[in-house]
Amino acid sequence: MSQDAIHPETDVETAGSPEEDVMVEVRNLKTYYGGDGPLSGRPVRAVDGVTFDIRRG
Repeated sequence: MSQDAIHPETDVETAGSPEEDVMVEVRNLKTYYGGDGPLSGRPVRAVDGVTFDIRRG
């Protein structure tokens, strides 16, 4: 897989400063399921190390 597919470039213009437009900021989100009981085995990684911002608009 090419680096462009992993880190696509975008040309999006936003009004105001980037800090003002961010409504939700998530850094290094990890969510695992299972692994609690004696028969469940290893936990399943739903997400591991996901980072994103949700902006206005």
